[in-house]
Amino acid sequence: MPAESTRRRSTWKEKSPRSTTPLPRVAALEIYRNYESALKNGGFQTLFSCAKTCGEAPPANLMPINDAWGNYSDDTRYLATKLSRPSGDAYVALWVYDSGFDIKTFLAVIESKPMESGLVTVNAAAG
Repeated sequence: MPAESTRRRSTWKEKSPRSTTPLPRVAALEIYRNYESALKNGGFQTLFSCAKTCGEAPPANLMPINDAWGNYSDDTRYLATKLSRPSGDAYVALWVYDSGFDIKTFLAVIESKPMESGLVTVNAAAG
């Protein structure tokens, strides 16, 4: 049966959005390992992960990926996970990197659910 999905995206930066005072610096690896551990403890299975070299750069002018890739660094990490559950699978994608002036974390959560069916009926006898 086809599945629909809802997508939620969160972005987190090291600096507090309401203050110019930086939070204590935390290494990209430490942030990544904390998410990785929490997802594993929550029953998520790893579908893909990479560090430092996560593939070739995307084609030019492919926004927003191209913009983010411009901040690609030697301390970048990516993790894709899946949680199978009766109500529909959940996926989490995590990207953490140190841009040199701050550490950025991008988190995408996608929850799928079975598509509702039977919404349309046909009356062949109608004329």
